[in-house]
Parts: sequence; structure tokens; C-alpha cells
Amino acid sequence: MPAKKAVIYARVSPKPTKAEDKCESIDRQIELCHRYCDTNDIIVVDIATDPKVSGRLQYFYDRPGGRKVRDLLPLIDYVISSEHSRMFRNTIDGLQTLDDWLKYDVSARFIGEGTCFATNTPFGRLATTMFLAIAEVEAGNNSHRTKVAAELRKEQGKLVCSEINVPWGKKVVGEKLDDGTDTRRLVDDPREQIVLGCIIGHHKAGLKPTAIAAMLNERGEGYARRDESQPWDRNHIHHILSEHGYKKKRGKKKRRKYG
Repeated sequence: MPAKKAVIYARVSPKPTKAEDKCESIDRQIELCHRYCDTNDIIVVDIATDPKVSGRLQYFYDRPGGRKVRDLLPLIDYVISSEHSRMFRNTIDGLQTLDDWLKYDVSARFIGEGTCFATNTPFGRLATTMFLAIAEVEAGNNSHRTKVAAELRKEQGKLVCSEINVPWGKKVVGEKLDDGTDTRRLVDDPREQIVLGCIIGHHKAGLKPTAIAAMLNERGEGYARRDESQPWDRNHIHHILSEHGYKKKRGKKKRRKYG
């Protein structure tokens, strides 16, 4: 019987921690998955990673690592990850992506949940749906706590957000002193204000987020202020518009198709 083949997937969210810590986190996930594959005689074909990528803001196939996995589906039997939340933070995204993998007879294996099961069985489908829902609730709860804390800091006249999550178009000036005095405040960032004006202007003109993202990529405007190599996508545009009071238009929901 031929050995099974797999792709290892690992992801860490953008957090205010040192770059070395993020790399170690990715490495720990990969090491855990490699250990599982060695124990079960599974051949690792490739490794897909998404460092500093939000699972809540970006669906699986919208991430570079997710697209890499999609391209390798005809060659593998499993996609292996340490936890459900590393792949998905949205229940619908998770279930639709797993359904797409069934066309290639590919299932996911999540090995850090205390047990490991195939997602292409009835029990595996049930358990996966529960784990995905929990992961989505955790992400939503974290977002809610952050919002409540921001409102409290705003009432106290303090910096509303951490320096790693400054709204697009703003930058932090001032500093927090050793005696507890906090002089930090948000001011306009001239370069980002130009990009922001471009995004809002094209949005008001009726241009779709995907088209706006493509235009910014053609102009060479890097998205992440600390990683100019990260390209724009529609989720970045949605997030920035939401930050500035432009709500995403809700239409009739359609099932996403991937080919």
C-alpha cells in the first residue's frame, strides 16, 4: 500500500511580539506536525505557512499559504495542522474549504486537539464543525474584549489602540514614560492618508475592493507598514473601509466555488 502524502500548514496572527517569537511559533507547529507524520509514515510533500496573517480577516484561500495548499491538492491525501484555529477562524470558510478538498479526496488532520480524526467522515465532520464554531467564538470574543478596552481607554483620554494596531492613515507620536505618564497620541500619517483617500475615493466611485486592491498592488503600495512586501487583497480594503465607517454591503449569499 503506497504511503500517504501530506502538506503541513502553519499560521500565526499579527501580534505585538518579537519577530523571533513568531518564527518560533511557526517552527513549533511544523515540528509537531512533522512528528505526527513520522509516527504515521506520512510523506511530507511541502510546507505552507502564513506568518503575520489574521485567520479572522482572511479566508483560507485568500492567504498565500492557503493558495499554495490549493495548488497541491491533486498531489496529496492530507493537509495537516496543529489546530483548527491555525487553518480557520470562520466556520463557513472552514466547511466550504473542506468540501472543496473532498473533490480531490483530501481531508484535514488537526493533531493538537487531544485527538486526531479525518474530516471526511460523518463523525469527523461533526467534530470539525464544533471545533470551528469554538474557534470563531474565541476570535469574536477577543475582538469584543479589545473593543471594550478601547472604549475605556478612550474615556480616560489614553491611546485607544496598541501601536501594532494603529488605524490605517494614523501614526503614534509621544511615548510612555517609566513613571507611568503616557503622552502617546494618534496623528495623521501623510503617506497613508494619501492611500486612504485613494481607497475611499474609489469606493465612493463604485469600484469593488478587489479592483482597488489590484490597483494599489500595481502602484507598488505595500499593505503592512512593517512589511512592505505584503500585497493588498480585498480583505485589507474591507477592513480599512470598516475602520473609517464604511460598512460592507450585504447582498444575497452565494456559495463560494474554487477550481
